[in-house]
Amino acid sequence: MFRKIINRLRLRQILQQKAKEKAQDNAPKGLTRLSRQLEDNLTLFKNILGQNSDLVIREFSFGGEGKTKAALVFFDGLVDKEIINESIIKPLMYDSHLFSAQQLRQQQSFDFLEEKMISVGEVKRINLIADLLNDCLYGDTVFLIDGFAEALLINTKGWEFRGVTEPKTEAVVRGPREGFTETLNVSVSLLRRKIRHPDLIMEKMQLGAKTRTEVCLAYLKGVVSAGLVAEVKTRLQSIKTDAILESGYIEQFIEDAPFSPFPTV
Repeated sequence: MFRKIINRLRLRQILQQKAKEKAQDNAPKGLTRLSRQLEDNLTLFKNILGQNSDLVIREFSFGGEGKTKAALVFFDGLVDKEIINESIIKPLMYDSHLFSAQQLRQQQSFDFLEEKMISVGEVKRINLIADLLNDCLYGDTVFLIDGFAEALLINTKGWEFRGVTEPKTEAVVRGPREGFTETLNVSVSLLRRKIRHPDLIMEKMQLGAKTRTEVCLAYLKGVVSAGLVAEVKTRLQSIKTDAILESGYIEQFIEDAPFSPFPTV
């Protein structure tokens, strides 16, 4: 029992360390901290995480003249959107008109936003890119403001718990007994919670001319062959059918030998 706990803690430390190394590798040379330019910071996030369809970057302006640019960065499915909408975006866009853009650029105003306008229990300042990326993958929201070389990391964790049950067709003796659900975002968040690393890529697309079924291609960049990923994408995009109702439909279209009596996928 204790050995299992220790092994899980070690695995978590290894994944966190790899995430930090990945962030530093993807950042421009010599850049390990945030820039004062909002566009530069957003470009950095897009370069590292931009392939993921569940990545959300919400840009907006706030302040008296609406001239202070800001952005929220988070992963859909790992956060509680009610917290983001009601406790972060709403007070910033509706209550911050009392302050001018010049006032909001002062360091004291940044303190005011942190302490009195964002009504979330846990908020901390971070300027290291690797730490921001790591915590973003754990369900926190990154709040960036133009003109500041640091960000607020806001605790917005909140994912789906209902209907996560053991899959009947893939029962296991040991390990977690969680199975995918009929909701794609819930299934994607399950994978995100198990593999919290920037290399886990989630690319969504729609299949079926009538049903417009949303599917997600998930893979670990750097582990899976890039050629294999490209081939799977090509086969998925070449599917021409009216309806995709379950995974068996897709299997018939992308398998290597469709007339073989044995499964090739």
